[in-house]
Formats: sequence, structure tokens, C-alpha cells
Amino acid sequence: MTGGSGAHTNISIHSETFQGEKSSKAPTLTPLETVFLQSILDNLQAICAFSLPTVASYARVADGVWTGGTYVTWGTENREAAVRLCGAPGNHRFEIRCVDGTANPYLYLASILAATIHGLNKGKTLTVSSSLDIAATLGEERREELGIGERKLPLKLEEARGYLEQNEVLKKSLGANFVTKYLAVNEVCLSPSPGRLLYLVTERSSDTSSASIGGPRVDGNQQDCSDVLGKDL
Repeated sequence: MTGGSGAHTNISIHSETFQGEKSSKAPTLTPLETVFLQSILDNLQAICAFSLPTVASYARVADGVWTGGTYVTWGTENREAAVRLCGAPGNHRFEIRCVDGTANPYLYLASILAATIHGLNKGKTLTVSSSLDIAATLGEERREELGIGERKLPLKLEEARGYLEQNEVLKKSLGANFVTKYLAVNEVCLSPSPGRLLYLVTERSSDTSSASIGGPRVDGNQQDCSDVLGKDL
């Protein structure tokens, strides 16, 4: 199988003033790191609409190929976890693996920040333990013990879009109007037809008069979704 256009996001998060309790599920993490981690896990399915924004992006959402697996989980130095914990205690970093080169980095990182700020405001605690294995190979009972359950990453773009549309945290933080317009623009990536692409952009532009959606290049039989993803919304 093809690995697709892969990318990883490495994030370190530190504070000298944040107060909180350490988690028994991750004793090497600081309280702030546990809030960040749980916030990302809680919203990761919807974040994928930004981090994996094209149909081709989902060729990488698979188990056993070191691309982050198919479950919403984390693990210390585990390349089969969607969020991989790297580095020594006191120098940890989180490697978010379900992202690829087609993502708009500004929108994707905005969704990460939105989830984190919400988690800080709510005082989230870590409910998922580190997994050192491929989650898909574990039995259902073991996944429940680790707190993973049956929450899986979206396996296709339509699923990711659905998760974002239903995610009240990101809609409130980023703005429901923005999310609606982002999904309208991103819809062009569901269709390989240049004619359909132009129709969707024109249709959505008329439906959302306050949106400024630039027209995409259409050369022959090819479309370039990057021309509309990331335009001023």
C-alpha cells in the first residue's frame, strides 16, 4: 500500500505557573501535558477534517504501517498510536501522526489550540492510558481497560467532515460560521470532476455571501483543491 503524503506535528507544552494534579495514567507527564493530551484525544476525530482534508489523505489511516493506526489513542514511543509521546520526562513532546502534507497548517493548528484551550477551561483529566501495542490487535476488553474503547479515527473524508460538523467544542471556539464555510469549501475535495468543482464553489459562494472563496485553477481534467483550501473565509 502507499504511504501517501505523510507529516507529523511535534508539540512541546510547558508552564511554570500551571497548577494541577499529576495523572496516575501518565506519571511522567506534567499536569499541563495531561490536559493537553486528553483535549487532543477528545477532539481528534473532528480535528482530522483539518489535518487530513482530502480523500487521498485516508490512504495513511491504517494499522501496522507506522502511520498512527486507526484508533484514537496515545503511546510512549509508539508509532502505531495517533499521538506518540517522545522524549525524556521533563523534555517530552507529543507527535501527532494523523496529519499529512495537504493540510492547511494554520487551520489545523488553530483546531489544536481550540481543543487545548477548551480542555484547560474545563480542567480535563487524562482518561486514556498509554498503549505500547497496535490498538487494533488488542481485544475489546483490553482496549476498555486502557480507556481506548472503540473510538476510531475517521477512515474517509466524509466521516471526518461529519465529526467536525457535530463537534461543538471546535464550532464554538473557531466559530460555527467558520466551520460551515470551511466544510463548504472542503466539499470540492470529495469530487474528482472539474465541472462539479466549479459548480460547488459557485453554489457555495452564492449561499454564503459573506465568504470570499477564490476560484480554483482547473487545467484540463485536473483540479487543485489547494487553491480553495486556505482561501480567506
